[in-house]
Amino acid sequence: MASKIEFPSAFFHVGDRDERANREVAGILADLPRDHLARRAFARGRATMEITNHLRDRRDLFHRLMNVSWDHFRRTRPRSARNRTVQ
Repeated sequence: MASKIEFPSAFFHVGDRDERANREVAGILADLPRDHLARRAFARGRATMEITNHLRDRRDLFHRLMNVSWDHFRRTRPRSARNRTVQ
């Protein structure tokens, strides 16, 4: 049986990135055509998880974006807050 993966709720909120993460995401998305849906979503300020929905054909970019999200999450949340489970 597959285990359920639960992402932090912050991944789904607009404004889930700081300036550093925004620069990293912009660099990753620069590999895509200018009119790609993921780039348009980023330009509109969508959350990182929403942007990844448009990258089904680019798993490499999907993984790089998720790593940016995890890095931001680790950088901005104290370790004690990351270990809490939501009931």
